[in-house]
Amino acid sequence: MTRGTPAAGDEPGWLRVWIAAEISLVVGREAAEQDEVGRELLPPLQDQLATLVGGGYLTPQQRAEAGVALGWLGDPRPDVTCVVSSRLEIPAGSFLMGSKKEVDGEAYDDEEPQHSLDLPLYKIGKYPVTVGQFRCFVEAGGYDEAAYWTEAGWKQRQEAGWKAPRYWDDPRWTVPNHPVVGVSWYEAVAYCNWFKAETGRRRIPHLQIAGLGEKVFAIQRAIVEITTATAATTNAAIYAPLRSKIRPASQGKRAAPAPKAEPTAPLIEPRAWPGKRSLATAVTNDDRDPSPAPNSRA
Repeated sequence: MTRGTPAAGDEPGWLRVWIAAEISLVVGREAAEQDEVGRELLPPLQDQLATLVGGGYLTPQQRAEAGVALGWLGDPRPDVTCVVSSRLEIPAGSFLMGSKKEVDGEAYDDEEPQHSLDLPLYKIGKYPVTVGQFRCFVEAGGYDEAAYWTEAGWKQRQEAGWKAPRYWDDPRWTVPNHPVVGVSWYEAVAYCNWFKAETGRRRIPHLQIAGLGEKVFAIQRAIVEITTATAATTNAAIYAPLRSKIRPASQGKRAAPAPKAEPTAPLIEPRAWPGKRSLATAVTNDDRDPSPAPNSRA
């Protein structure tokens, strides 16, 4: 691997970091940690990959692939895979909500009239809930503790035999530093209740600000609409190449064909990673009905 962290403008140096990570993936993290040389080289490589991803070096697609490698090799950033991630303070201010049909011909009736909404100060997680963070809930027995679940959610978990999110055994969807996917609304609520019990801090699966009610839900929909507008091109540019990447030897199996999405109820949409569903924001399949059945997974 490369020795020393490359300078900001050293593109060949950052390419070497990325290539070193890809080679390390072939070896596998577990094998590297059991080898004397591997134990020496892995920590600086992890730090350099984190700098590459966070510093905006190389192209977006190369950074995305470097981020996948970082996830499998071990992301050292303290708020990515730990139970409690950093929160960002959003200052009070106005938000332009809704659409104008004369500008957006595909706007729905309930998106009008477009107007300015004043929001109070609030805090939100720096990242969507990651696989690593949700794994803490799974490994702590969160799927076996009825106290974390709503009555309807626990019934659904028992009937369906849920033990983990959907695709939990598929390495394409469980990169530790990526947003968790395959989570139903019931599971999201259970996770948040477990999180509060563990940390004393409240985490909610969708943005709630006292007194705003449906206005906040409309803001969530607007965020999702902006995100999904770019999802198709982002998937083609970033995720398609990743599906053919070699996985760490420790994962033990090749990726299966991509799972087919099912049309269902409250899903959790992405922000940082378009095309994958996360615990960032609760929405419905058509992004408009706030109260469908919450028992499906996608």
